[in-house]
Amino acid sequence: MMNNKLLFDEAAEWMLRIQTAPLTEQQQLELQRWCQQSQAHLQAWHKAEKLLQHLNSIPSDYSYILEQGKKSAQYQLAGKLVLILSLGSLGGLFWQSDLKDYATADYATRTGQQKQIQLSDGTQVTLNTQTALDIDYSKNQRDLKLRYGEILIQTAAEKNQPYRPFIVSNQHADMQALGTVFSVKYLKSQKAQSCVGVIESAVKITLKHNRHQHTVHAGEQICFDAQQFYTQQPLNTNMYAWKNGMLMADQMPLQDLVAEINRYQHGYMQVDASLRQMKISGSYAVDDMETLARALALSYPVQVKSYLQHYVVNIVPQPPQPSSLQASP
Repeated sequence: MMNNKLLFDEAAEWMLRIQTAPLTEQQQLELQRWCQQSQAHLQAWHKAEKLLQHLNSIPSDYSYILEQGKKSAQYQLAGKLVLILSLGSLGGLFWQSDLKDYATADYATRTGQQKQIQLSDGTQVTLNTQTALDIDYSKNQRDLKLRYGEILIQTAAEKNQPYRPFIVSNQHADMQALGTVFSVKYLKSQKAQSCVGVIESAVKITLKHNRHQHTVHAGEQICFDAQQFYTQQPLNTNMYAWKNGMLMADQMPLQDLVAEINRYQHGYMQVDASLRQMKISGSYAVDDMETLARALALSYPVQVKSYLQHYVVNIVPQPPQPSSLQASP
């Protein structure tokens, strides 16, 4: 019988493949056959799956490593995952994963989780899935540090003390609220830029690299990095609709919709290359991948294939329907 370490090694390699690139249909079948080889194979898979759910954000870390082309790092990381699976503890990977942020941040959410908090001045902050946030209120300033993720803020007016500026910061910029309701999006998988959407009043953004400034007003949104602002746009409903657990699609490319939904799932949905630019419209719950898949299959020419108890969902073109032949009179 195959030893546990080798089984965990193979399970870790499959997890890496799933999280870093879409599996082909053949690979999905191979994975299913691998899990069905024995009860030990299935247990190794379930243990790896539970660990990734616990670590919350390993997929983004894996993608970053592979994007840098560090092939050896992939196997090094797989080895660390195997060690954790074997020992049943977090071990040395704790400080090299986003579990560290979950444990050390003042407030944090895991995959699929949202959290609403009220700060000491009455400010309301809602954290979306996979978010880590620090709070630092001092005598002169109210600071929020967004390590990563997405937040919606409704600032409170200070009544019992002199006004203190309210600032949200990350590696790109300092964002000062000018008496407002606004959202900030800074995803781990998209750390090349941040986005701010303003629902009420205005937000003044100061870039960290060159101190350039731009003020965004109600009904507007803008994305930026540490050096430049990108084109300002009208406010997209999805910048705050997530608070109600919804994703609003209006002629959205299917690949963008699926990428957004995947942020809330422990499983993984992928799209065939021929369907990625298909335009989708509708309102979808962010936490129900199966219902989304059924809705797409009913409304669009697609077929949904599920593997491993819906952990992997593949959206492919609907097969052509056979033409009916009428007999000659």
